[in-house]
Amino acid sequence: MSAQFGKGVRCGQTPWGRSMNALATIRFINLDRDIDRRAHMESTLTGMGLPFERFAGIDAAQLTPAQRGYHEAPQRHSMGAGEVACLLGHIEIWKLIADGPVPFGLILEDDVHFAPDFGTFLGDALAKINPGALEIHRFETFGARVTLRRGVRHTVGKRRAYQLETNHGGGAAYLVNRPTARHMLGFAAQFRNAVDIELFDPDRRAIHDVDVLQWMPAPCVQDMINDLALGFKSNVIGDRADERDGILPPEMPEESHLKDMLRPAYTWLYSLALWPTGKWRAHIPFG
Repeated sequence: MSAQFGKGVRCGQTPWGRSMNALATIRFINLDRDIDRRAHMESTLTGMGLPFERFAGIDAAQLTPAQRGYHEAPQRHSMGAGEVACLLGHIEIWKLIADGPVPFGLILEDDVHFAPDFGTFLGDALAKINPGALEIHRFETFGARVTLRRGVRHTVGKRRAYQLETNHGGGAAYLVNRPTARHMLGFAAQFRNAVDIELFDPDRRAIHDVDVLQWMPAPCVQDMINDLALGFKSNVIGDRADERDGILPPEMPEESHLKDMLRPAYTWLYSLALWPTGKWRAHIPFG
């Protein structure tokens, strides 16, 4: 479990790199065997001029005794080894952020695609976001329809951040500050679900008193949501407790097509019903 500097922009190489290094660390999680994913992330981040580190991911087949002990705790007995390994990798990065010298940390998984203006957006967002607020800034979308509070929390260029009120799966691109990382670590022993549930599901997560802010349009998307542009499939799909327990049942193709046709109208009606509560229903696009 180690953080390793990638082959991208080094601290101090460019004015942009120096400015970014003073505000945030960027780390992507990557298993040693996933060489193509590593190459994708290093090439992409370097191309955007962003300084980064590679974090060597935790292999579910090579858990240490301490990691197996975490997995075998009663509250996590139903979780797959892959789920636990992924969760532990994120927890280790939170520790680095909590003890680090800069205000923010951006956590990425290694199958992310970025909007063309991501570097500029990130720099502008870091200048506006409160480094002391207990917030998780979600930059990713699963193409979902979610419930949001109507008030805009932040605006950066064409993007706005709203408080997320319902679950939105995926943990491949999010930003936290040091106080938030420290706060989240206090709940690590209580976790019983996959990392994205513990981060973003208000009904199931153990973490309390942290606002989740969804940026839209989202500047990040996973490869499997981006029509498998590079062919990167999830390393955890098939090992998730929610799949085994039927919480995420597979859809039949004809059911999925029918739902896609009806969703815009349903979303509009649902949003109209939510309006008096100060909330709305929205599709989170990538772009």
